[in-house]
Amino acid sequence: ATLQRCGFQCKMPGGTSFLYAPSPKSFANGAAGGGPVNFENGEAASQYLITEQSICTVPWDDAGPFLRFSATYEAADEKAEDALMAETEQRLKNIQPVF
Repeated sequence: ATLQRCGFQCKMPGGTSFLYAPSPKSFANGAAGGGPVNFENGEAASQYLITEQSICTVPWDDAGPFLRFSATYEAADEKAEDALMAETEQRLKNIQPVF
C-alpha cells in the first residue's frame, strides 16, 4: 500500500516477502537542489534509491525495468514498524517517481 500511494503499480503477492514493481523512468524532484533525475534502466534507479535515499531495492532488467522491494525488515515493535514505513513513503513522495 505504501508503494501504491507513491505511484508504483504493484500488489503484494501471497507466499513471498518480495515485491516486483515497474521501475520509475525518473524522479521529478530527485536531483540535488531539486529537478529531475532520469534512469536508463532498473539498475540505475536501484542504485539511486540505495545511494541517495537509503531505500534498498534490487534491479531486475531481464524482463524490463523492474525493482524488487523486500517486505522484510526488523523493528522493535509495531510503532517502530509504522515509523519505518512512513519514512520510506515520505522519501519516495519527496522525490516524485515518474513512470
